[in-house]
Amino acid sequence: MKLAKVIGSRMHQKLSEDPEVTALALALYDPHLPQPLGEELRKFTTKEGDLEIPTIPKVSLAYMTDQQLEDAVERIESTRQALLRRLREAESEQDKRRAGWTPSDDTWDQWVQEAQEAKEAREAGD
Repeated sequence: MKLAKVIGSRMHQKLSEDPEVTALALALYDPHLPQPLGEELRKFTTKEGDLEIPTIPKVSLAYMTDQQLEDAVERIESTRQALLRRLREAESEQDKRRAGWTPSDDTWDQWVQEAQEAKEAREAGD
């Protein structure tokens, strides 16, 4: 608690406004603190492929301001939508493969389309 008061009195609201300032302040206070702190904070994030999904303990939800709670809901919904898009893409890929599609089919289709577009461009230029 003493650390929080000292840092808070010296940095005013900068700590809560800028996570980089907070991280630097902690690293200056104790160079060995950021790594274990980072490991603990990762418990509140779930990695799903390239996405990091925020996981928020129920107890912290109770202490959030209305705006923080609204922001958390928006972040989670955005992540949910991204995951649903990836799920649809994966399911579509799976359906195509079950139907006998191979990746070279797309390459061939792309080449045919590009050739058709080039032909149309040449004809339009004549």
